[in-house]
Amino acid sequence: MRRWNYFLPALMLALALSACAPDGTQTSPPPSGQPSQGPGPSNTERAVPSWDETDWSGHLELDYAQSFAVDYSPEGYKRITIDTETYLVVPELAPVPEGTPEDVTVLRQPIQNIYLQATAAMDCFRKLDALDAVTQEIAWWCILIGAAILLATGIASWRIMLSVVAGGLLMGWIANVFETSTYPASFLSPLDQLLYGGFAFAAVFMATDPVTAARTGAGKYIYGLLVGVMAVLIRTYNNGYPEGAMLAVLLANALAPLIDHCVVQANVSRRMRRLKERAKA
Repeated sequence: MRRWNYFLPALMLALALSACAPDGTQTSPPPSGQPSQGPGPSNTERAVPSWDETDWSGHLELDYAQSFAVDYSPEGYKRITIDTETYLVVPELAPVPEGTPEDVTVLRQPIQNIYLQATAAMDCFRKLDALDAVTQEIAWWCILIGAAILLATGIASWRIMLSVVAGGLLMGWIANVFETSTYPASFLSPLDQLLYGGFAFAAVFMATDPVTAARTGAGKYIYGLLVGVMAVLIRTYNNGYPEGAMLAVLLANALAPLIDHCVVQANVSRRMRRLKERAKA
C-alpha cells in the first residue's frame, strides 16, 4: 500500500510533464489554409497615435459647470476630466495612445463593466455613448427579501418605505422636467433615480431605523417624503456629494424629533378645539 502512495503521485507528475511542450515548439501544426501567427504585427493594425500629439480641439460646451470637462479628438477618442480624475475613452479596435500618463484611467469601448460611485458621472458616461447601459450593482432581490422580512416582523414601517419612494419619484420628476446640461443627473428619469446608487438600500434599511426615524403615524409620511426628496435633490444639484441618500437620511434623522413634536402638538390642538366646541354646544 505504501508503494502505491509513492507510485501514483510520480505517475501523475510524469503525465503532466509529458503534456507540456517546451518553449518555442509547436505541439500541432496550424490548420491548412490558415497562416501561423508570428511575432510580427498584422496588416490590420491601426497606427498608434501619440498622447502629446493628439488633437483635442473638440469640446463639450458647458454653460455653468466647472467640475468636469469633455474633449474630443478627430480619431474618436474622448478625454473626460472630473475634478482631478482623467478618463480616456478609446474607440473600439483603436489602440491606446503612446505616452498616456499613468494616472489616466483608460476605458476601452465597448465597455462591459465599470464602477462609478457618482450618479452624475455614470449618466455623463452614458450620454457620451461610452456605455451602452448603466446597470445597478445592488442585488435587488436581496433588498426585496430584506424589505419583506422587516415588514413581516414589524421592525420597519411600510409608511416610511412608501413615502421615501414617493418623495424620490416626485423630486426625480421635477428635476427631469427642468433638465439641464449643467447637472447631468437631471436627465435621469424618476425611475432611474430610484434604481441608481444607494437609494433603494437607504429606503429599506436606513430610513426605517425604529430608533432614529419618526414615530408618529403622520410623522412617518413626512419623514419619508423628506428623505426621498432630499436624496434626489442632493444627488442631482450638489456635485460635491457622489450620492445623497445617506446624507438625506442623516438630515431627516436630525429633524425626526421636531416632526413628531409638531404632529403631536397639531393633534393636541385639534382635540382641544373639539372639546371647546362640544362644551359650547
